[in-house]
Amino acid sequence: MTATVDLIDAFRSADPDRRARLLRGCEAGADSDRVDFLITLVEDSAEDPAVRTEAARALALIAAIDGEEPGRLFDEELDTARNLIGEILAGVANRDPDEDLRVWALRGLARCDLPDSAIRVLVGLALAEREDPLLRTLAAAAVYAQAPESVVRTEALPVFDHDPILAGGPHTA
Repeated sequence: MTATVDLIDAFRSADPDRRARLLRGCEAGADSDRVDFLITLVEDSAEDPAVRTEAARALALIAAIDGEEPGRLFDEELDTARNLIGEILAGVANRDPDEDLRVWALRGLARCDLPDSAIRVLVGLALAEREDPLLRTLAAAAVYAQAPESVVRTEALPVFDHDPILAGGPHTA
């Protein structure tokens, strides 16, 4: 059995109070099956909020980690997983009813290199006047954290300067 199969089996048989703890540190040695499992947990609105939050945190770490590690996703597989994770977490941050999960997704996205489609979602969230100011600020921070070569990021920064909540963000320092 692989480590991922063992993790999934342990998760499914665990007491509900212990499930979130089982996911801590599960980003180490992540493979495509583990990424799929974590995505399923994040997207399942019937799942315990603590489990969904821990799964989102693990996904963000998987997308942010570089390096050669036995059993890990590599090269194109990792790039594909990163893009998928970025898009899924951006979607969760943008529309999930659980505000804590949205916060954790946004914090994780600030550590990831995101595809333009995910950055666009974050720009929209950052500029959504009816959204919670904390979520807007975290979305903007995730946009600021993207590579300066990102056209979407570059176009968003001047717009952020005209927003009363986002003006004077980290890009002006």
